[in-house]
Amino acid sequence: MRKFGPRAVLVGALGTAGALGLALPAVAAPQHSSGSAHVLDVTTTNTEHHGSPYGPVGSTFGGSGKTTNTKTGKAYGTFRYECTVKSVKGRNRTVDCPQTLNTPDGQITLQGSRTMPAVKPATLPKVVHLTKQVTGGTKDYANARGVAHLTVHPVTSARVVIHFR
Repeated sequence: MRKFGPRAVLVGALGTAGALGLALPAVAAPQHSSGSAHVLDVTTTNTEHHGSPYGPVGSTFGGSGKTTNTKTGKAYGTFRYECTVKSVKGRNRTVDCPQTLNTPDGQITLQGSRTMPAVKPATLPKVVHLTKQVTGGTKDYANARGVAHLTVHPVTSARVVIHFR
């Protein structure tokens, strides 16, 4: 089983689906020695999207896609996310978005909520910054913990930096 130390770092670039592209595929950090950091870039491409983030409270939206290693272009797993609209208050709405990243080394689970406009804007933002928590996983990622920082380019792609602790 892989051990996640405070200096283990994983960097990935991801593609996403949906108006705000909340999916977060990532890659497994290779075995490392204490004190060293490994950086991997991955790109994900959305292949499915359903629902709308602008539905009523309780409505869902999500998506899935494939992940490739940015440097090699080789396939590197898949991703899926499913968001639920939790509240709509005034000009804002809150959505909760658990996600699963399926990598060759196991699954990584992420969790996070975000506030967004209550109504769809005339044009989508070019970039959305999100932070999600790593809440576990399977195989090499069993009991993984950490934080993921995302730079999302709605509908097309995203980059995620995951710091495992």
